[in-house]
Amino acid sequence: IMNSLLKLNKVIRSSKMVLRSMSSIKLAGVLPPIPTPFNAKEDIDFDKLQINFEVWNKHSLAGYVVIGTNGESASLTLDEKAALVTKCRQLMKPGSLLVAGAGCETTRATLATCERLVEAGADALLVLNPSFFRNHISEEALYDHYMTVAKQSPRPIILYNMPASTGYDLPVSLMARLADHPNIAGVKDSSGDVVKLATVVDAVRPGFQVLSGTGSVLHPGLQLGCVGGVCAIANVLPGPTAQLYHLHCSGDHEAAAQLQRRIIGPNGLVTRRLGVPGLKAAMELFGMYGGPCRLPLAPLSKEKRAELRAEFERNGFQPVSA
Repeated sequence: IMNSLLKLNKVIRSSKMVLRSMSSIKLAGVLPPIPTPFNAKEDIDFDKLQINFEVWNKHSLAGYVVIGTNGESASLTLDEKAALVTKCRQLMKPGSLLVAGAGCETTRATLATCERLVEAGADALLVLNPSFFRNHISEEALYDHYMTVAKQSPRPIILYNMPASTGYDLPVSLMARLADHPNIAGVKDSSGDVVKLATVVDAVRPGFQVLSGTGSVLHPGLQLGCVGGVCAIANVLPGPTAQLYHLHCSGDHEAAAQLQRRIIGPNGLVTRRLGVPGLKAAMELFGMYGGPCRLPLAPLSKEKRAELRAEFERNGFQPVSA
């Protein structure tokens, strides 16, 4: 009888936790997927992280995504990930949302990561799909993976579709089925496909929050029903990216569209073409700390840095560093 009571109590506590999570998690707005700052020895430099937060906190960002693709999550240990979450929690403005990347190649490791990062201070977990065995993982197996994580995660999870990195584009049918679980709060779709964003918004339950995963389609995504965006360009241009969101919310779609067109070129360089080294180099152009990546990601050449500067200048964004 005692064992049965303990099990019942655990179920009740778990149900209450999910209800609390669903009532409080709001993904609306712009969240930069922040890079992890390393020093010359490739150790995490928390002092430089503070410098960057001093810039980001001046702007109306909804929160931050740590340990995502731009955070070089694949290059970090679990201890390093937890330390980053703890430090970001200390540095960010009160009331901001902290989302931490928790996707691993196995369900078991993903759950362990979710638990550790929530203990460190994460509000929600961004879960990239396993991809190493993608040719042998069916849609049904992915459904079981996400449902298992959703049922056991101590905080809401956000699906993460990043086909450029995983080689697998999450089907809309899968997202729609997963959206029915109360502990799956939304999806970050980084496919850059506006048609897919519209299809996902139309297919999922009301209240399921869809985020554009790239700044190049932030305004079109918002017009189609996305609640916000996780945009790498917001690390470099936090003010203009947040402004685009607020212009949309205020109904000034002409000004939002004009700003969107200026952002497309720089965003494309720091995401699809130059990747994390390009993002870090762009941050240095605007007075923040980028620093090196962990090998084998190599720094940009002088020619690529010059191209990066020219692209920002061409679109009316003036770098502050030489």
